Amino acid sequence: MGAVDAEAVWAFNNRETALDILDQLADQDRIEQRVTGRDARSFTKIRAAVDDLDASGLTTLRSFNTLDEDYNA
Repeated sequence: MGAVDAEAVWAFNNRETALDILDQLADQDRIEQRVTGRDARSFTKIRAAVDDLDASGLTTLRSFNTLDEDYNA
């Protein structure tokens, strides 16, 4: 995981869990906006939306599958 170009990687088992956590962060005013609409339809779009956020401690996110594919292939 050290090869990921990010200060902090948040990994999730699926898209729904990622959206739930991001909603909780938004409810607690830890991130400025929710990931909704078209941005919430795929993990890639969720990651792109998170990359655009100015959220301390949340640099990028990945799925477990993507991490496995990228770093254990």
